[in-house]
Amino acid sequence: MKTKVWKSVGSRFAVTRPLGRLVVVALSALILTVSVVPALAQEGEKKVGIDDVPAPVKKAILKAVGAGRLVDIGEFTEGGKVVHYEIEMHVDGQEYDVLFAPDGKVLDKIHEGAVGAKKAKLEEAEFFIEYNASDRDAGVQAFLDGDGWDWVEIYNPAGKKIYRFNVDNAAKKIGITELFFESSEPSFDILPFAELLKMYPEGKYEFVGQTVKGDKFESKTKFSHMIPAAPVVSPKAHSVVDPENTVISWEPVIKPEGIKIVSYQVTVERNNPLRVLDVQNLPPTARKMQIPADFLEYDTPYQFEVLAKEKSGNQTITVGFFRTIKEPGK
Repeated sequence: MKTKVWKSVGSRFAVTRPLGRLVVVALSALILTVSVVPALAQEGEKKVGIDDVPAPVKKAILKAVGAGRLVDIGEFTEGGKVVHYEIEMHVDGQEYDVLFAPDGKVLDKIHEGAVGAKKAKLEEAEFFIEYNASDRDAGVQAFLDGDGWDWVEIYNPAGKKIYRFNVDNAAKKIGITELFFESSEPSFDILPFAELLKMYPEGKYEFVGQTVKGDKFESKTKFSHMIPAAPVVSPKAHSVVDPENTVISWEPVIKPEGIKIVSYQVTVERNNPLRVLDVQNLPPTARKMQIPADFLEYDTPYQFEVLAKEKSGNQTITVGFFRTIKEPGK
């Protein structure tokens, strides 16, 4: 893995991890519409046969398929209750996905292109949890990268749409290639972590969208509830350190059982004026990092974070604080 240190620009260091609560990374000239549909507890998808669905649904499916071919039927549940059925069908050499309500009403019909045609995929599609053990809050984050697109939707394992992003107006001509966002991160006193996990169940999340050229794409990523334990860090809270020899260290994260840490990240921040050092992709064998002396100043308070990233993408942060000594002779 490469270790990336973001160099100072003027009096500030570049920050790569967004500090806001909802962040959309895109060209400033683009106009992006975001639709957020809160997810609830889901049981997921189950494949069923035509004789397993209610009579109104069976009638509606057979009418939709007509002389075409019914490929499969998925039953989607929420809180133990069926919320909709989804079929894949081939009609006149074209592939369609059709959604039906439990009463047989058609909810949506999506043209997926010619049967057998290779569908485009995103170069990257990530969906993961960031857990702050010190601040006692957590949220979900997503990142996607691909050819310029004008809309994309994210579906949870039960097939329920939870996010939609649209590029509007003149910006549709060029679209967006990369997108990063993070959810709000309410305190566990407001939203217990167990409730957040219910909102976002484990399983495969699907990214579906359309490029500016009109080509459909889809990608899937596995979402996990495996959360790394909080890194145990040094210096201890409110230590006084020498800026000429300041080392941030941490114990290896080995819990919970089965965890596999793929990298660590260290961030050091000073306020008034803001200055941030962000070192990403430290290898899983790393246990410490010395802070460049030219980044630190004497008699100044700093906040730092050590982040442990698990193979699923989930990451846990421990926050620490230290102050540098007064300059000798002054």
